Amino acid sequence: MNRLAGLRRHMFICVSEKSPEKSCASRQVQEAAWKQLKRRVVELGLLNVAGRTKASCLQVCKEGPVAVVYDHHGATWYRKCSGEVLDKIIESHLVNGDPCKEHVLVTNPNAVVAEVSNRHSPL
Repeated sequence: MNRLAGLRRHMFICVSEKSPEKSCASRQVQEAAWKQLKRRVVELGLLNVAGRTKASCLQVCKEGPVAVVYDHHGATWYRKCSGEVLDKIIESHLVNGDPCKEHVLVTNPNAVVAEVSNRHSPL
């Protein structure tokens, strides 16, 4: 729980189980992007600052892999999140806290980002 309390940003990346023709990118590209994200978060020492989660499908089935970062900006959705583009997004948004505008698909500053507390609360 202590690690969760320190997270300032959280990135979800699509690794869909849909058929290739219905997915935002090929399974191979999505899996490679997920592995890259996990590796870079560790390499950059971001485990206690930036969460990362593999999402089954983010319901945006174009220009993938698609990812979304939740933070104080709200929700920032990204397209084509692999290779060099993913590295730029990680550096700009996860490390520095600044959305990587050149790769943004859409933003939602009104997205609700709940704070994690150290106590249990009823739903």
